Amino acid sequence: MQFMRLFSKLAITFLLLASFCVSCNLIRATRQFMKEETIFEMRSGKMKIIDNQILIDTRFTNSKSLDYLLDLGSAKSFVFLDSNYFNLISDQKPVLGYGKTTSADGISQRIKYYQFGDISTDWFTLKNGFLSTLTRSHLDACNKIYGIWGSDLFRTSVSGKNNKILLINFQDSTLSILDTLPLLTNWILPENNYNRRFSWHSIKMRIGAQEYYFVLDTGFSGSILLSPSDYKKLVHQPGSDIKEAVFYGYISNTLSGTKQDTARLIRYDVQINDELAADSVHILSLNNINLNLIGMDFIKRFNVLVDYQNYQLYLQPNPNFRKTDDSFFFKKRNETK
Repeated sequence: MQFMRLFSKLAITFLLLASFCVSCNLIRATRQFMKEETIFEMRSGKMKIIDNQILIDTRFTNSKSLDYLLDLGSAKSFVFLDSNYFNLISDQKPVLGYGKTTSADGISQRIKYYQFGDISTDWFTLKNGFLSTLTRSHLDACNKIYGIWGSDLFRTSVSGKNNKILLINFQDSTLSILDTLPLLTNWILPENNYNRRFSWHSIKMRIGAQEYYFVLDTGFSGSILLSPSDYKKLVHQPGSDIKEAVFYGYISNTLSGTKQDTARLIRYDVQINDELAADSVHILSLNNINLNLIGMDFIKRFNVLVDYQNYQLYLQPNPNFRKTDDSFFFKKRNETK
């Protein structure tokens, strides 16, 4: 059972990490023309976390509530056209068809924009919502998720003015959207940077003798993902005696669809700064994913402040910050060697 839970936990939903060849000025101008407006109505409320995913109940006009993924690794919000929303636009032509998005495995897809009318959640409402859409190539891929709310909701200006601050409190399962930073007592400011091109917050951490920057990605349900090249450096560093599990035919889901891959899995201690380390963290590498990510299974050890005004990121260890127990799978691997 522990093995099955481990494997299920690491079934990644790579509904994320779009690198865009889209003119931001063009999109902003079109949105202004379409009179889109975002109204933040409830500043704090309980979030729904299922299978290490933050799901936001989302309602279109004359539509039932469906689950959208809160994915801060995605620079854009998306509606999936192979979802129940397809009937909302089946008789429309796209307002704009411009640019491409590239999924985590490097596959590009054209983006089309539609006018959706009012879209509401418990936290915010989009008046005259103008959203990008994607058609997934596998209808059964991540079929419980009907779209993505990305970081574009919370960062409306490059300068940071009028941008929002997200407080994701995993200790009490609340999500708050703030205009000002709370008191930062007991919060940690790790070494981090913000990539304005991709709208990614990255945290610098040490694993063994190696240091890496990891993209904060709430759309990734696992703990840590290392690119194949960085993973190889870690496993083959001098004096290393790492127990490795290999999965052939591993199924991963990206924006481009469901694919088989080869997955490699180890456990290692992770150093966040001089005072803070996490023990026995699952570290995954996939042949076709050339990214370094920290996902929900690692992030939920902390409460997280994502500051889109000053482009900073803060962490606060919560009761989930503890050593992972040995799993049945790794025990058996150790016994058979």
